[in-house]
Amino acid sequence: QLERFKTTKNPINTINFYLESIWLEATRRRYNFDKSKFERVLNIEQIDVTSGQLNFEKKHLLTKLKIRDLKKYDEFAGVSDIEIHPLFHLIDGEIESWEKT
Repeated sequence: QLERFKTTKNPINTINFYLESIWLEATRRRYNFDKSKFERVLNIEQIDVTSGQLNFEKKHLLTKLKIRDLKKYDEFAGVSDIEIHPLFHLIDGEIESWEKT
């Protein structure tokens, strides 16, 4: 994620927004997440993420789940409509050049 954050005008704000969204989801799931790790940001510039990168990351996650949690793997394997983090804006494209494949 850091490579993505570095491309923004204000990487610290971007990281804060990303962490706030993670905190909101953690709270919804009743997980503990230390809110003091970020500052609230109201306006944020979205980061483009390519469809190829999203598919790559989904496959990477499925590979891990198949080994670690077969029940979650079965749950997620058939999902085709992935909700992305609100920081990101989905565009057509290939895997990012910085990705280690």
